[in-house]
Amino acid sequence: FGSSDVRISLNGDDWKLTNGSSMTAISASVPGEVYIPLIDAGIIDHPYYGMSPMTVQWVAKSDWMYTKTFNIDQSVLNMRVVQ
Repeated sequence: FGSSDVRISLNGDDWKLTNGSSMTAISASVPGEVYIPLIDAGIIDHPYYGMSPMTVQWVAKSDWMYTKTFNIDQSVLNMRVVQ
């Protein structure tokens, strides 16, 4: 990154996670993965206990979407290239 480049960290626990179907969005962290937010929200049991591995197979077969709303300063949007 050059001296005029701006870096904005999107890490944090203010992300929302959904599988895009009937599931309501739940809180999630980035970096992270889908199992912990699902366990914390009470949607699934921990996959390493009892028969849970069989009951959570749908998690690996689902497409997951993380979303976050954030603000960008106008000066960044005025830059020639924003990546």
